[in-house]
This record gives sequence, C-alpha cells and structure tokens, in this order.
Amino acid sequence: RYPYNYHVYTVIKPLEVLAGPIAPWFGQAGAGVQYKLYQSVGTLITNGYLRREDASVLLP
Repeated sequence: RYPYNYHVYTVIKPLEVLAGPIAPWFGQAGAGVQYKLYQSVGTLITNGYLRREDASVLLP
C-alpha cells in the first residue's frame, strides 16, 4: 500500500540530526525537509531513541 519501502517511527528521546532542503529530482517537486541520522535506524531503536509504528494504522 505504501510504495518505496515506507516506514514510520516515533522519536522517543531527542537526537541530533542534520536537516536540509530536498532538491527537485526524478520529476518530483522537492521543497520538503530531509534528515540525515548520525546512527543507523536499528541502533536508534535498540538504544530507545526511535519506536517503529504501523504505517497502515497511522496514515490514511
């Protein structure tokens, strides 16, 4: 139902990320915000920073 291997997470504890604008690419408008994590998602889940959510329940 959600393309492109879509995942949803809740941030449990504050964490440092690098944020920047999304450039237009592949026929998409861009103009959003993208985030670069300094650790892997798996590590952030293991250390209690992120919790994986069920996207089918949270999104229309």
